[in-house]
Amino acid sequence: TDAPRRPDGPATGAVLTLRVGAARTAALRACALRHGVTLFHVLVAGYSVMLREVTGERDVVVGTPVSGRALPGLADAVGMFVNTVCLRNQVPDEASFAEFLRAVSNRAIEAFEHQDHPFDALLPRLGRVPFDTMLALQRDTLTGEPFLGAAVRLAPDGPGESMFDLNLQVHEAGDELHASWEYRTAIFTEHTVRALFDRLLAVLDAVLADPAAPLRHVLPDVTGAALAAPAIDFDF
Repeated sequence: TDAPRRPDGPATGAVLTLRVGAARTAALRACALRHGVTLFHVLVAGYSVMLREVTGERDVVVGTPVSGRALPGLADAVGMFVNTVCLRNQVPDEASFAEFLRAVSNRAIEAFEHQDHPFDALLPRLGRVPFDTMLALQRDTLTGEPFLGAAVRLAPDGPGESMFDLNLQVHEAGDELHASWEYRTAIFTEHTVRALFDRLLAVLDAVLADPAAPLRHVLPDVTGAALAAPAIDFDF
């Protein structure tokens, strides 16, 4: 973080709109197809590796929203059913990305089987929210919904606050993934968030290029590298 995190710190937030690139999007989708997983699983695995490199922690927890409509009869019900699921993964240095991706996929499938358990019921037992960053993949079909007989194009709008330190929302937009990265301005600068996104893209490029290599070999240019500091002008 660029500033210390305070328990009573403000929740003021901002949103960066970023693009993954058409070629990289196609490679991510091909990777998911080749390994028999979903695009979301590939993104979670890559995001977890990036967090591992940035924080130095092997135990990574990422929150993700779920529809909460798994029970019969809820598919067409009107109302807010969205719940939160925690995805906890151990990021190994010796395993390959392909092996880690399979583990992430299995863990996500297991977690989603319990998506009906109220997230709020977990918090008193845990004592705190067990993650500081969220990741979600939004389908492009969700951005165009019929309303009163007309097609309405939905667009994400930042509320000026962020519930979490980092909240990365990835949107499918035809042939390219777009990202809306919400962040807390009290602890992150825009420069740092952009640097984190560049780091994420570098991680994805590396693991896509050689998914069979051990993770510690896949990221020689990323591991241990500090985020580039912003340029500072001094006026004496």
